[in-house]
Amino acid sequence: MPNKKKQSPDKKQGENGTTFSAPFFLASFIGILLTGSALWFVLGASNDSVDEAAPDLIEFDVAYDGERHPLSGARIDGDEKFKLFAVMVENSQDAWPLSGIEDAYLVYEAPVEGNITRFMALYSDDQEVDEVGPVRSARPYYVDFALGWDALYTHVGGSPEALDLIKERGAWDFNEFFNGGSFWRSRSRSAPHNVYTEMSRLVKGWDSVVGEVPEYESRLFKDDEPEVEDRPESYDVEVEFNGYGYDVTWVYEPETNEYVRYQAGRKYKLRSGAGIAVKNVAIMKTATSVIDDVGRQKITTVGGGDAVILMDGQTIEGTWETKSRSDIMRFYDGDGEEIIWNVGKSWIEVVDEDKNADL
Repeated sequence: MPNKKKQSPDKKQGENGTTFSAPFFLASFIGILLTGSALWFVLGASNDSVDEAAPDLIEFDVAYDGERHPLSGARIDGDEKFKLFAVMVENSQDAWPLSGIEDAYLVYEAPVEGNITRFMALYSDDQEVDEVGPVRSARPYYVDFALGWDALYTHVGGSPEALDLIKERGAWDFNEFFNGGSFWRSRSRSAPHNVYTEMSRLVKGWDSVVGEVPEYESRLFKDDEPEVEDRPESYDVEVEFNGYGYDVTWVYEPETNEYVRYQAGRKYKLRSGAGIAVKNVAIMKTATSVIDDVGRQKITTVGGGDAVILMDGQTIEGTWETKSRSDIMRFYDGDGEEIIWNVGKSWIEVVDEDKNADL
């Protein structure tokens, strides 16, 4: 199965210091070579596609069979246990810049009302995270994602269906409405975009709500090898949400073997000044629909479907599968082999299967 690949544009600085890709300015002049027949739209520019031989997948030594961190895949002592936290963080324009997303080991991104995306950021108690937020409300599909990880589901209220599902499905609930001392409201921001928390408060919440640490499922991991010879050149992949400032582009950087997040054509920046760079990106295609006048979404989270996995400079067409709400989502390549992730941070994009059919 071919890998979709194209050259990453040279970066150009705007007047405000924001980094843009050159095709943003030169789309009418520069054609970027693509594998396969799909036409990609990157950072607002369209490019003609031509057939090109796909590079072979890079093979790695994955002989290490010791214990690994459930979220990051880092090698650990077999006796170590971790408390996991799933924090709802909004991504609306009124909330920018966000805090703490750059520290998350794993992030799920899915649309909410108006196809504005919202994040569920996963952390563990071995991290020092001083500020996460703005923390926002629960949605049903995020409840399912949190259940798979046995994480403390951290949020500020939620839709009626989500709040009911938290009780029905036994999610470990950490709602700001009933745990106000574990959150704070910033005076520099207006409600509802002003609620924050931190790791020390999350740990206290775990001890009061959960107590004992469970045995976690884990994905398969391999140690990252950024210095591999003949690493594929930089390329971009766009993920479509609503086209009004929330579409995402992941830009592969071969020097670090990372994918850097752009949104609306600009490098995504956090309150700390940091950007977002991850080792793995998985794009989960699934059925979505609007279910009420408010614009709330129904998103299929259990079962399976098509997926695109970005790692090691490769674009792998595969599938996703979640057997039940108590299981984590797993991804597979075109031959049905489970994906073995790089150690480090990962991002899962939850997208409409029709809107991103050409991805």
